[in-house]
Amino acid sequence: MLVWLLIAVILSYNAHSYGVLALLEESSCQQLNTSCEECVKGLSGVNCYFCKGECLDLQGINSGVCTLEDINLGQCSLSALGLIVVISGAAFLVAVAGCATFCATIYCYCRFCRKKMRATHTQNRVDAEMSEMQERHAQRRSARTARGDELRRKYGLADEDDMSKYQRF
Repeated sequence: MLVWLLIAVILSYNAHSYGVLALLEESSCQQLNTSCEECVKGLSGVNCYFCKGECLDLQGINSGVCTLEDINLGQCSLSALGLIVVISGAAFLVAVAGCATFCATIYCYCRFCRKKMRATHTQNRVDAEMSEMQERHAQRRSARTARGDELRRKYGLADEDDMSKYQRF
C-alpha cells in the first residue's frame, strides 16, 4: 500500500511539475508508442510512462492495468519497482554510512578525551609524588645537617656562633 502511495505521489508530482493538470489527453502519449525512449522523453509539458509496450499518461497508469514491474518512469533501464528498490537501498547505505561515521567520530573523540583525562590525572599524581619526595628529601637533609652540627659541637669542631664555616687545623 505504501509503495503504491509513493508511486502515486511520484507520478502526480511529475505530472504537475511542468504545470500540466492531471487530465491529459490520451492521444498525446499514444503518439509516442514507437519505443520506450521516445515515450519517457515525452512531449514538452507532458509526462508519459511506458507500460507493457505502450505509452500511457497518468490516467492510464492509475487505471490498474500496469503493475510496478511493468512501468518505466523517466528512463527505460529500470522498472518502477527496481527504481524504488535501488533508491531505498541507496538511502539505507547512506544512512548506515552516516551512522557509522558519526559513531566512529564520537568513539574516537571520547577515547581521546579519556586518554587526555588519564594523562592529566597521571601527571597530577606524578607532580604530587614529586613534591612529597622533595619534601622528604628536604626533611632528611635538614636532619643530616642537624646531626652533623651536633657532632661538631660535641667534639668542638665548630663554634656555636658560626657552625656553617669549617676551619682547617
